[in-house]
Amino acid sequence: WDRQLVTHGGSLNLAKTTHSTGEMLHKLFPHLRNWINIKHDIDPSGRWQSEFSANLGLATPHTAHCAA
Repeated sequence: WDRQLVTHGGSLNLAKTTHSTGEMLHKLFPHLRNWINIKHDIDPSGRWQSEFSANLGLATPHTAHCAA
């Protein structure tokens, strides 16, 4: 369902989805890399992140559990 939504220009409610991927998130938000870089500047140790954000590729680059 999420892939169909993204394909047709829809958006996800991240508070309600647990099966989205970082790939989908990057398609929905083309400037997401800029946000990740700013987050890394503010929180280089990755203290303010969750397992969910890491799974979506939002974790700071050096502490990421998966590629962003």
